[in-house]
Amino acid sequence: MHHTVQQEVVRYLHTGKYDELFHNWPGDNVLVRCQHANAALRDSLLSTVRQRTASAAAPATLAGMDVAAFTRKKVEPMVRGLFPESEQSLVLNLLAGSVALATRRVP
Repeated sequence: MHHTVQQEVVRYLHTGKYDELFHNWPGDNVLVRCQHANAALRDSLLSTVRQRTASAAAPATLAGMDVAAFTRKKVEPMVRGLFPESEQSLVLNLLAGSVALATRRVP
């Protein structure tokens, strides 16, 4: 099925799927088509994220939040289900200390 470049971008933004050989993109060979597609898909994704997050605000509850405890609570069921009991504590501690929350700095 032949799609336009715009249709390929919309499909990528909605599904995360794309034609790996970029048949519908401009260019004489797969490398050139890949470069065009990579730039267009990346720019479209960044634009969409910026548009959707332009008015986003971090909840006030982040101030003073114990990120490690929050992370541990969220990942504990998964860790308990995926790892042997002898490794669970180690994995939980590693994950709890590996998360950082990024917030937008307001000037």
